[in-house]
Amino acid sequence: MAKLKPSVTLQSYGIYSTWDSSSKALPQIEQFTTDVIAEIDVEFGLIVNIKKAKGEKLH
Repeated sequence: MAKLKPSVTLQSYGIYSTWDSSSKALPQIEQFTTDVIAEIDVEFGLIVNIKKAKGEKLH
């Protein structure tokens, strides 16, 4: 049986609102960018959707 290739899609990336650890709400995207200024309290990241990769290692 052939092994399926994982499907990886990039949903969003950039600067996000500040994360509140006491709330269940996730931070909202503020600006789509690949350039992030290195300052204190600047939240950044990306959201990736990965399918067909159960049991696989992410590297």
